[in-house]
Amino acid sequence: MKFKFIMSTFITTTILTALAVVYQFTNLVDFTTGFFLIEKEKFSIFFSLMLCAFIILVGLFSLLVRRCPLKHPDVDMKLSFMSFVFAIFMIFKSVDGITLIINEESTEILPIVINFICAFFFIIYGLNGFLVISFSNYLSVIPLVYWIVNLVYNYIQISKMQLIAENAYLILANASTALFSLYFAKLCFKIKSANLHKYILSTGIIATEFSVIFAVSHILSAVRTDMPLHNDLLTSFIYLINAIFIITFLFRYFSNGNLSHHHRNSGSKNILPH
Repeated sequence: MKFKFIMSTFITTTILTALAVVYQFTNLVDFTTGFFLIEKEKFSIFFSLMLCAFIILVGLFSLLVRRCPLKHPDVDMKLSFMSFVFAIFMIFKSVDGITLIINEESTEILPIVINFICAFFFIIYGLNGFLVISFSNYLSVIPLVYWIVNLVYNYIQISKMQLIAENAYLILANASTALFSLYFAKLCFKIKSANLHKYILSTGIIATEFSVIFAVSHILSAVRTDMPLHNDLLTSFIYLINAIFIITFLFRYFSNGNLSHHHRNSGSKNILPH
């Protein structure tokens, strides 16, 4: 299946799922508690499950892609820019955490450390678009570790409270981005696999959509001031940037300039580059 058709479908469904979350959080959620409205609870749960299933199906649909990229793409200006933006927001997040500790409002050190480390990775990654620098493959493991730590940390925090849709989307965004980061690391390590590009596209699409619906749901929660926030608003923007970074990477990775010569000529065969 053509890459352009898959990405057009993906972008369309991302917009639709974002609108669906807007509908959900404005019509089905009690903003005084964060839980579904009692009279609409069964429909609300069904709605959330169908939304998640739809996102996963869109990701699985992308496995039919026929394009076969040659290698990890060269970092261009767009990818560099998104890397720097990602790094800046992670530094802001760390500084915010330090401020909370200074003000004795928090004792959480782990989020500060992992945000600084991940910011370092994206700075180095972004610099590859401007400078010829040595980029160790081992650095590509940093995003994977970051999202796994986030997944475990957020799960522990959420397990202490009753589950609401917003937090469920957060866990799914963490898990799917961790999976995407795993295949991203494999690509950086040049691990040959006939289907690696398909897994990168599929997990990237799923991670993007879950990141978007979490960010949208959380921003809506912030707008309605009578609902207690479980995460600060800065977190929402980090997930939005995560989604934009993944989209930017996918378009660069599957660009015509990064396809194998044989694949360009064959048009439909998935050929593993040597």
